[in-house]
Amino acid sequence: MANDKSKNKNIDGWFLFFIFTLVFVAPLYNIFVTDFSNYVAEDFIMFFGNIALFIASGIFLFNKRPYAVEFTKIVLISNFVLLLVVSALLSDYRGISTTVIYTIIWVTYLYKSKKVKRIYGKLKYRPKKYDVWNIMAIIYAFVIPYFGLVFSITSFYKRSKPLWLTALAIIIVFINFALAFSPIYENTSEISQNYQLPLNEPLVNTNVIDVCTAGSYLGDYKTVQGVVIDVFVSNTNTVFLNFGRPYPDHCFTAVIFASDKSKFGNVYSYKGKTVQVSGSVESYQGKSEIVLENPSQIKIV
Repeated sequence: MANDKSKNKNIDGWFLFFIFTLVFVAPLYNIFVTDFSNYVAEDFIMFFGNIALFIASGIFLFNKRPYAVEFTKIVLISNFVLLLVVSALLSDYRGISTTVIYTIIWVTYLYKSKKVKRIYGKLKYRPKKYDVWNIMAIIYAFVIPYFGLVFSITSFYKRSKPLWLTALAIIIVFINFALAFSPIYENTSEISQNYQLPLNEPLVNTNVIDVCTAGSYLGDYKTVQGVVIDVFVSNTNTVFLNFGRPYPDHCFTAVIFASDKSKFGNVYSYKGKTVQVSGSVESYQGKSEIVLENPSQIKIV
């Protein structure tokens, strides 16, 4: 009888396969299908932070941590909700079906499986000093504020100790949200106001150059003109307007960081239009670019 009970608590079969997908298949699949060419440092941090949650879920399950099943459910469902919201905001639902199917199948499995209940049902979680929930909350408050908020709410609901760590995580999350979605620098700097180009004055034609020649003017303030071929919005809400030719063969990019995105309205309205952008020409990963901080720097012609 003892051997039968021990066998019932083994991690094998479909459950072992699920753990394998969390630790290896899902991370490798996401790395394979993701185009990193337009990623900035923040994008890489968020991308690999998300992957780390899947790997951690698999490791917790395999090591039979008492909190493993609940942790995995939270990660899968939260990731699913985030993907739905981002896809809706961008009106781009490509590739979402894979995540939908994966989430529904395995969340249902975790809720219904008798094997899962036998293995984890009677395990007791007794944290010694710090609780896993507020540890994850404070880490992801910096890495991915959305998940930092999810873990903070979970930590608060469970009264995880120490409570001050949960409170600190919540404060950091809201500071990051404020920095990401509020145009905090708008109308606060006389220098930036003096730097703006007048909206109703024509640009000097002698200063307008073709986008594909911008690389010859690195460090100079120029107005460049060309057709926006595609518009890409990263996971961190950074906007890339690619000019000249389809990505990755484009010859120029106009970049709008998340803190300024709300100033520009519907950025997809620039796609297919002949546009002039003005600013200091810089180079990033071999491509010339101008960073746009104010709508006065961009004009449809």
